[in-house]
Formats: sequence, C-alpha cells, structure tokens
Amino acid sequence: MSKVTRQVVHTLMAAAAGIALTMASLIGGTSAASAGFKFKTVVDTSTAVPRGGGALFGLTLGSAPAVSGNNVVFTANNEEIWTASTTGRGLVRVISPNMRIPGGHGATFHQDYGTFVQVHGDTVVLVGLDCSLCNSGMGLYAVPVAGGTVKRLVDVNLARPDNPEQNFGRFGDDFDANGAHVVFANSGGVYAVRVVGGRSNVVTDVANCTLGDYCGFGLPTLDSLDSEVLLKASNGLSNGRIELARRAGGLITIVADGAMHPPNTPRAYRFDEFFGSFDLPVIDRSADHNNRVFKGESAAASAPRIYGIYNFGSAGHIGLVDSTTPVPGGTGAFSGSGFVGPGARSLAAGNGIVIFRGIDATGKLGIYAVRASGGAITKIIAQGDPINGTTVDTAEPQSLVFRREGFDGTTLVFVAQYAGNTGRGVFSTQVVLP
Repeated sequence: MSKVTRQVVHTLMAAAAGIALTMASLIGGTSAASAGFKFKTVVDTSTAVPRGGGALFGLTLGSAPAVSGNNVVFTANNEEIWTASTTGRGLVRVISPNMRIPGGHGATFHQDYGTFVQVHGDTVVLVGLDCSLCNSGMGLYAVPVAGGTVKRLVDVNLARPDNPEQNFGRFGDDFDANGAHVVFANSGGVYAVRVVGGRSNVVTDVANCTLGDYCGFGLPTLDSLDSEVLLKASNGLSNGRIELARRAGGLITIVADGAMHPPNTPRAYRFDEFFGSFDLPVIDRSADHNNRVFKGESAAASAPRIYGIYNFGSAGHIGLVDSTTPVPGGTGAFSGSGFVGPGARSLAAGNGIVIFRGIDATGKLGIYAVRASGGAITKIIAQGDPINGTTVDTAEPQSLVFRREGFDGTTLVFVAQYAGNTGRGVFSTQVVLP
C-alpha cells in the first residue's frame, strides 16, 4: 500500500469513527468529556413524562439524584419522585402528590427537594414532606424502586428510644440508608432503624447532655457493613469535631478535632475546631470500609487558612486535596470555599475513590475524583465541557450538582444545566481512575 493510499485509508477510518461516535451519542444519549468519561442521559427537560399527555420533565438544580447499582432516583419539579436505570430506561413514578403519607397524618406527599430521597439496592428511602417547599417532614418511609406500597419506618408519632416521654421531631434530609439500616439525625441525636421498619435504637445520645459536652450530632453516614457511623459532633459552644460511633450505640474514636495536625500542612497547623470548619463526613462503601473522609479547615498563628479534604484510615490522616492543590484543566489552586456546595452534601466515597466538588481561581466549577489513598486529581466534568450535544452552563455558578448519595463506588449521577440555561439533565457515568 502506498503512502498516499495509507493516508486516505486513515482519513476515512477517522471519519467513520467520528460518525460512529456521533451516532452512538444520538442513539444512546452518550457524550464524552475530555478526560474520557462518558455520560449517559438518565432524563432531561426534553424527556417526555410517561403517560403524561405530552408533558416534559421539569428538573431543578436541587433535583440532585441518588444511585445504587443500576437504580437511580430523582425528584421532578411537579413534586413527584421517579426511578430509572442509569441509562434512563424503565422510568417509574414511585411517589406523587396525590398519595397519602402512611401513619394517619392526613397529609399527602409534596417532594420538592431531591435531597430528601435516597436509594439503596431495590428500596427507595425518603422523608415524607407534607408541604410544598418545606424543609422537614413527617417521617422516614420506604417504597420499592418499581413502585408499590409505601411503608413507614419511623415518624413523629413514635417515641424516641432515649426519651420515651418525647416523640421524634420533624424529619430533615439528614439521614443515610445503607445495608439493612437507615441512620438519621433528629432532635439533636442520631438514631438507627431497620429498612423494613421496627424499633429504632440510639447511635449517639443527647438525653443527659450538658453544655460543653460533645453531644449534639448530625450528618451521619453508615458504612457498608452496617456497623459504624461517621458523624459530626458539637459541644454547644460553636466547637465541632468528627467522630466514629457504633451503629448499635457507643463512641469508637475521635476522627478529627482541634488538637490534630492536618497532613500536607506546615508543622504549626492544627485543625480548626470551630463548628463550621468540619463538614461532609462520609465512609467509603466498599470492602475496605476503613476510609473515613471529611472536609476540614486548618490554621496557624499569622498564617493563611488552608481548606482541605482528608481521609482517616488505618494509617492515620491522609491529605487528598486542599486549597494549595492545582486544579487539573483549570486555573490556579482549588478555592477552599468551593469544596462545600450549597444545597447538597457534595462529597462522596466508595471503592477507594473520593468524588468532590471544586472551584478554580476563576470561579469555574467542576466535579473531580481522587483515590482515597491520595494521588493525582482527575477531572470528571467542569463548566464549559461538552454534554448531551451542548456544554455545561458557565453563567450559572451552580450548574453542576451532585451529592453524597450520588456515587456508589462505581457510578456517579449528577445534574447539569445546559449552556444558556436551555435545559437541565440528570446524567450517569462510570468512574474508573487511571
């Protein structure tokens, strides 16, 4: 074959590959980012609602989805909860506003926020919101991903196990479903209940709390063995720390507090124990459940504050990323304030991988990954990157949203807003690091 002939063949093969990729995108709803991640459209604002008379799905940036295996759950802005596969097949409406909340409350579901719903295996767990745009609900409930009977797990009509004379208060989105149990924050404490319902138990107790004790708790996350709970604790004096407790009750260890030195910082630095400095605790849900990840801030006298994401494992603390780390594909280092996203707990871990939200020096938002053991940062997607035939909007500061329950160790799901605010979509991608 002559050199000219070979050049023609190579050109034709490249063109054919490009056509094939374009056709795959059109047929399968797949788009690829520069880092090699391919995104499947689960649903977007051009997707017709099944048996909806021609209506299209409405999605908000608060509709951050959750995933478990092949099951995705999300909230549409008509107050309905839907499930689907990670490729968008099998859309099922599991909760709608005309359904009554179990337990004799005399109210119906009004699910405006995606963060009030999770999925684990074949079960959807949700807060029963009884008012539109309210920030708390009647209790925790379970329903199969294929739809069916909604079951009460725990609600405001049941007594607290640490104080039988007092019922649980209204329920927020501060809960975590995994394995056979759900752990949840309520009335200052953390409790656990089986996914099939039954008696709840105390994880951390506030019954005999006095000012100065670390006995105000929240942000619980349950490990893959249903045995340990990572959470944030407060002493009521604006101080906080990260703790590890047993799901059946009892403190195991203090993971991070103001006496500890953050890795990859100068020797004089210590974690800041101010309550807002610790955030987003999450346990890696994999065979190695010893990865306990959290966001922390640190400082030293007359020195700049450092914001970071850390892992506490069998070898102690590991620094994964901080506000001195260069942003791959971006400008400068990560902004410390960018690690915490409004409206969603944007830090996830599983299978030895940590997913986090980051902002570069120009304000460009992205979703990034790093191994729980440390190493190079990988960009998954950022503002301006291609997706679904368009690009991620750069005008909306929060045009990419994901949350803790949006990564199961293999699959990441997130919401993206299209350029020019021309639409939004829920997307999935497989996360495999080099």
